[in-house]
Amino acid sequence: MAASLLTLAIAAVTVQVVRAAPTPTGSVKYGIVFDAGSSGTRIHVYSWRVGGGGPKDAFDLIGDDLLKKKPGLSAYKEKTAEAGSSLTELLNHARAKIPAALHAETPIFLMATAGLRMVGEKAKDEILASVCAELSSSGFLFRCGRRLALALTLTPTPHLNPKPYSQGRAPAGT
Repeated sequence: MAASLLTLAIAAVTVQVVRAAPTPTGSVKYGIVFDAGSSGTRIHVYSWRVGGGGPKDAFDLIGDDLLKKKPGLSAYKEKTAEAGSSLTELLNHARAKIPAALHAETPIFLMATAGLRMVGEKAKDEILASVCAELSSSGFLFRCGRRLALALTLTPTPHLNPKPYSQGRAPAGT
């Protein structure tokens, strides 16, 4: 449930980021969300229409194309340099769904939670460096940096820290 809500929140952020760019009325926009869980990595290729009038003038979701690949990034603990290339199939899926002319303006968001926290700090940093290199060279809009590490740290994971959830509230910082 928390992962679904987080995916929707990131999709909303994607819409806000992309909506800020001027677009022709009724144009289709795209956004990519990688959900890198412990059992596998999923890619969501969102598409939506902006403009065009009517009650959904600002946003009309067209699709959420999903593909999952196993194993998850945490499986690369012993071969961290290979983590980024494990996303190739998922990136190719996005390339097939998004017109080439829009790749450079299509943002990628990466969510990585519990699985990467459990591999240790050094392995996590190396895995994220490999993933950052792969996504940065993908042709899509992706920037590595401190926010990625911060998002990894602040993403709630109830099964690793159940106490705040058992008290009916989310952990601080989420």
